Amino acid sequence: MDEADTAVIWDSDMQDSKDSEYCPEERDMHDSDEEIPASSESEQPDPNRVHEAKFLVFESNLRELLDRCLVCGSPHCKVELSFVGTMVRAQLTCPESHVRVWRSQPVLCRKPMGNISVCSAILFTGSSPTKVLRLFSLMGIQCVQKSQYFKFQRCYLLPAVTEVWLFEQAALLDRLRGTKLCLAGDGRADTPGHCADFGTYTLLETTTGQVIHTELVKSTEVSSSNRMETEGMERCLDYLRAQDMSVDSLVTDRHSEGKASMRRNHPEIKHQFDVWHVAKGIKKKIVAVARTKQHSVLLKWMKTIVRHLHWCARTSNGDGKLVMAKWTSLIRHIIDVHQHLDPLHPRCEHGDVPDRLWLEEGKFHLVSTETFKKLEAILMGPHLLRDIPLLSPKQQTFSLESFHAVLIHFAPKSSKFQYDGMLARTYIAALHFNHNADRAILLDEDGMPKFFQQCSKAEKRWTLVPAKEKVTFDYVQKLTDALLECVIRWPTYAIASEAAYRVSHDTLSSKCGVKPPMEDAVAMHRSRFST
Repeated sequence: MDEADTAVIWDSDMQDSKDSEYCPEERDMHDSDEEIPASSESEQPDPNRVHEAKFLVFESNLRELLDRCLVCGSPHCKVELSFVGTMVRAQLTCPESHVRVWRSQPVLCRKPMGNISVCSAILFTGSSPTKVLRLFSLMGIQCVQKSQYFKFQRCYLLPAVTEVWLFEQAALLDRLRGTKLCLAGDGRADTPGHCADFGTYTLLETTTGQVIHTELVKSTEVSSSNRMETEGMERCLDYLRAQDMSVDSLVTDRHSEGKASMRRNHPEIKHQFDVWHVAKGIKKKIVAVARTKQHSVLLKWMKTIVRHLHWCARTSNGDGKLVMAKWTSLIRHIIDVHQHLDPLHPRCEHGDVPDRLWLEEGKFHLVSTETFKKLEAILMGPHLLRDIPLLSPKQQTFSLESFHAVLIHFAPKSSKFQYDGMLARTYIAALHFNHNADRAILLDEDGMPKFFQQCSKAEKRWTLVPAKEKVTFDYVQKLTDALLECVIRWPTYAIASEAAYRVSHDTLSSKCGVKPPMEDAVAMHRSRFST
């Protein structure tokens, strides 16, 4: 079985991938050099030609087109084809010995523009190089080899993406400079589980809904994969401090190391917690208790508890004591007691409540009492109560969840990437997200907002979702322009390789010691007493 068919696709940005290239008809259609020799035909470096329309042409039709000599009109020209990636070069010799050379593409700095277009489209769309090149191979379409793609990516694509992101980020920070920033932050691991190679931490400015900074942390830089989120958060805040940005508040999840780091290193920043993340943790614990039949009634209370948590945060205007008073009143509400001891919230604010499955307190022979004790241990847990006053009343991290969905498109968790490739794909995801952050809601003929219905898997019901303007990709033009400028600035791969800055990190294999000889490894694998 091909490695690309396994659970993790070791292909997308790993130059040393052992994923094979399958071609239904192997022919000598690849030139070893991805650049046209300097002594070749004259070239016209017009970057705008990269935007021309392209077409698929079958070889037989191409030979039919080139069959007749343009000088004397003689048919049956001898056509010799050679290839440089996607470009075909034809040398035509007619029976009268007239020789002509024809190329299928314009050339920019000795690089066929078709090669530039294919390589840039793969990265800018978040596609997998191996899958795209295999697609061309299965269709019998001449294309660049995988090694050629990665060489072009390293020398030109990655610098261009970094250049555009830094320019756009600087413009965004300039617009926000002088204001108190209200940020939302969250981390994302590149693979499920606790053995991630990379951790991406992102800060989003909540008033604009745009990503203002993102940091990529490799697991070899920290003591463990779990440490990557805190390290990423620290780097993000240090970067904003270096840029003379003023941060008023930061909303995150309840990551314990993150809380300690904020108290220790950033006491001037108001650290608040995202309500959705807190509710998610409470729901998880309730579901675990409600698995037993005698406590299954808690499932009927779960929505009420989650709604109450959101209500506490939303209606308290950031007053932590009031949030706590409202939250602790819930434990009396579920036993049908609606007068409370805390003067900040002396009674429930709801009206008449229909009869429901109230729990019991203090009657130890009843099952409902045991259920109440289980729920009380969850809702009144000391770690939770310590964080309840810090619930964010307005700013939340839900927009970062949307960004992570975009990031999964550009950098899927099922694929492996090198550091610079992962960083570039993260930058492209941020550019895409920011470019489409302020899409307007569509209106009907009467000026009313449009909606469409969507089935909620969690709620098991249909919900209304606002219909927004279509996603646009205008930022790709900036990436393409920057890429062409890099190609012109560094006309050869040798120059580009020296000019392009590349970050190097310790690899995972470097921490495993010296690689043993294969014979010793096999013997140890087979031994019952291997250590």
